[in-house]
Amino acid sequence: MKSSPNCSNYSTYIDTITVAGLPIANNDIGEITGDVESVEIDLLANDLLLGIDYTLNIVPFPGPGTVEPQNPLDGVVTYFASALFAGNVEFQYALCNINCPDLCDTAFVRITIDKEIDLDQTVPNGITPNGDGT
Repeated sequence: MKSSPNCSNYSTYIDTITVAGLPIANNDIGEITGDVESVEIDLLANDLLLGIDYTLNIVPFPGPGTVEPQNPLDGVVTYFASALFAGNVEFQYALCNINCPDLCDTAFVRITIDKEIDLDQTVPNGITPNGDGT
């Protein structure tokens, strides 16, 4: 390659470096009211995946209630409320870059359970050893 008349000869090399991306997890909310016993939440609906292949992991959940993934690829989970609980429940999930597992972000899911608990219907008045009620 020839340079300009007043410059010495030179060459150019261009290299492309790809940097692994970090998925961005954002907090989610859900609500259970009345006689409804569960809520379905799309955890990825408000997250930024930026074209990154990812894994989604629910951090172990202590309850009350249970969290069940419907399909790990689409990020939809169902939370099933405990029959004897009303109030707020939180659980956490992590999004990680599949090609670089140390690149993770976490978010919280807060579920408000607003229902009346009828203790007369859910807690027995007495227990008998042989189950005959007397």
